[in-house]
Amino acid sequence: VQKEIVLQARKRGFHLITSEILENIPEIESIQTGILFLLIKHTSASLSINENADSSVRKDFENFPDESITTLLKDVEGNIWVGTFSSGLAKFTP
Repeated sequence: VQKEIVLQARKRGFHLITSEILENIPEIESIQTGILFLLIKHTSASLSINENADSSVRKDFENFPDESITTLLKDVEGNIWVGTFSSGLAKFTP
């Protein structure tokens, strides 16, 4: 089975799309063994496949990029500055 489907537009974040996949590709439920290839034709989107046993996992994934280091700078005095999306720029003191 090969199909091209269009998912509904969503705001930034992590979203469950299982029901949309099943609605658009109902044949998938009858397949016992196989491989699913998903292609997202969007330059700033990505796909993460995880179990959905705990809803806090999605929240952790949403928060991680905001807390990750985005910038490292060294000023003329040798100080190191660290930037994150959520906190901005801060002087690094080991």
